[in-house]
Amino acid sequence: KNFYIFLAVIVLSPVCWIKHLKNLSWIAFLALAGMFLALSVILYYDFYYITSDSEEQKDVTSSVKIFDIAHYPLFFGIAILNFEGNPATLNVQASMKYPKRFPFVFIVSAFTVSSMVIT
Repeated sequence: KNFYIFLAVIVLSPVCWIKHLKNLSWIAFLALAGMFLALSVILYYDFYYITSDSEEQKDVTSSVKIFDIAHYPLFFGIAILNFEGNPATLNVQASMKYPKRFPFVFIVSAFTVSSMVIT
């Protein structure tokens, strides 16, 4: 665990020194690609276990809790994290090549992130 934390610090520290949002686009793309990959893997295993009649599926479904109040802080923390970039929208709009397209881009991106979180 400590190795992965150290690796993340080494990889992400130079990102903190980037001065222009335009230079962050490739990092945002990698983060979005990772989010889509993670969602795809989660959905694949969900559908696999739902459609499977194996003993393994019965073990998984017997250990799933539908409601667990202890995990709600984690749920709300993840939900807030997904939308934490909203204060940066003015900076993004100002740095766009065509700022008049910002409302469309914002609506599409907010809808996409919301759909992924709901899924």
